[in-house]
Amino acid sequence: MKIAPMLTLIAATTFAVVGCSSPDKPEEEPSQTPEPIVSAITYQGAPSSHAASEIADGTCFSTEGVDRTDPTEVARAFTLISYCWDSVHDRTTTAATLRAKDLMNEQWVQNLVEPERNAYQSMFNTAYQHQSYTSVHAELAPTDLNSSEGDRVTRVFLVDFTWQGRDGSVGSSVRLISTVYVEKNAEGKYEVTGQQMHGFEER
Repeated sequence: MKIAPMLTLIAATTFAVVGCSSPDKPEEEPSQTPEPIVSAITYQGAPSSHAASEIADGTCFSTEGVDRTDPTEVARAFTLISYCWDSVHDRTTTAATLRAKDLMNEQWVQNLVEPERNAYQSMFNTAYQHQSYTSVHAELAPTDLNSSEGDRVTRVFLVDFTWQGRDGSVGSSVRLISTVYVEKNAEGKYEVTGQQMHGFEER
């Protein structure tokens, strides 16, 4: 994926959502993804029923210790958690997003419901053969789309993750761009109010 052209594309489309960072129906699973494939996989329960040490063998970033007065730290922590997927425990990618609910706006948490089908089911099916989970890296993108307007902040991250099998295998890698919107609440703490994903590229 060419980073510069993709950031340019984001710039052309982001103006419609900046300043409206709490969409009525935010979605983690984008509609432009391929039609999901029906799976015969039986998952081992909802994420909330498992200890943090079980999800991705305890490698997922934690909400604990995040400086809630730092909008960039909040946005990055949210990004690292929401793309830490576990093919054994997660029915959809939204399950990972919900693990970051402590960093999220209450309204978004209440409106964010797991879809019936996984938009990345084919990828999850392949990962499940090795009981895989994702290893995630996120860095702030070099773009002027990173902005602050009063208590509202936008942060854009370059995200890379690789599927790591519990059998020692290494699966496919993905690069994407994640735009995260955060806003300061009445307590002076920043919380995530929305996210958009762009340029999902599997390698």
